[in-house]
Amino acid sequence: MLERLARIADLDVEVFAMEMFKAGTSLTGKTPEELLSQDFKAFTINDNKIGIGQVYTMDPDSLKDMKNDLINLMEERAREYNYSIFILMLTDIFRQASEMIVVGQNKDYAAKAFNESLINNSFYAPGVLSRKKTSSATYNQYIIKYGKYSVKKERL
Repeated sequence: MLERLARIADLDVEVFAMEMFKAGTSLTGKTPEELLSQDFKAFTINDNKIGIGQVYTMDPDSLKDMKNDLINLMEERAREYNYSIFILMLTDIFRQASEMIVVGQNKDYAAKAFNESLINNSFYAPGVLSRKKTSSATYNQYIIKYGKYSVKKERL
């Protein structure tokens, strides 16, 4: 039935579905404040606070116009809440990866934990889709390996 309707409408169903998902997860029209308040957790490693937020999108390009404002707000919040690392995971489920936008005095550690380097406050993390299962666990292992500390989850 779907194939018949697609022929009648002269429509490529897969392309149409991708465009619908992309439009539904677009960040256009969102403010940096909205993005940072959607899904956020804080952790303490030794005496260092780490904040990790996550946003799902299939349209990462929709962030480009606000990226500088977003980084500025993240830096403000890192100072205000004393986060040594503050991360926003921009997760693309279709590509199975996240762009990690990072600020804070220890921001380089975030990239090093994934064997990456920061470029303009971000790095690309293939296969990283979950803050809890991947990101937090990777940071915890990195800190334990190099600093022998443990992680304590906080609620804000």
